[in-house]
Amino acid sequence: MALAAILQLGVIVLLAALSAMLLFVGAFGSGAVIASAASVWFWRLYRAHT
Repeated sequence: MALAAILQLGVIVLLAALSAMLLFVGAFGSGAVIASAASVWFWRLYRAHT
């Protein structure tokens, strides 16, 4: 796996953690937007490297 893909995966994990924290404190709109963005980014990264 390329270094760029590993770095992107790390950022995706950080975005997922941020969205979980936002959802936990009740910021449902922002948490859902960040979670969906991280999901789309992960899917595009997964499809590019399979």
